[in-house]
Amino acid sequence: MLAPAWDRVRCPESHHKAKPTDWAYVANEWVIEVTDAAYRLSSQSGLFLLASQAISRRNRFGEPRVGVYCLWFGHKLKTHGPIALRLVESQYRTIESFTGWVITNLSL
Repeated sequence: MLAPAWDRVRCPESHHKAKPTDWAYVANEWVIEVTDAAYRLSSQSGLFLLASQAISRRNRFGEPRVGVYCLWFGHKLKTHGPIALRLVESQYRTIESFTGWVITNLSL
């Protein structure tokens, strides 16, 4: 994804009202459909492009997370890698060979 690198002035560390604001059309990709996944204090639902097909990634507390290609307030993370949605209290399913619209940015 082409986007500016993380900017502490323009990108809040967290925001409970962040929501999907941009989408992209993908063809024949692995995606995840989530309901009530968490990211930086916000609750997210929708379709995201998976960074890999594995969902086994865990944070330091042992909570399941999944890497997805998405921006935060129009910016890439400092690591330039995927963001990690927290799946603890969410429902989700992966979809192989999906064609359609996926969320690509979370902001206000």
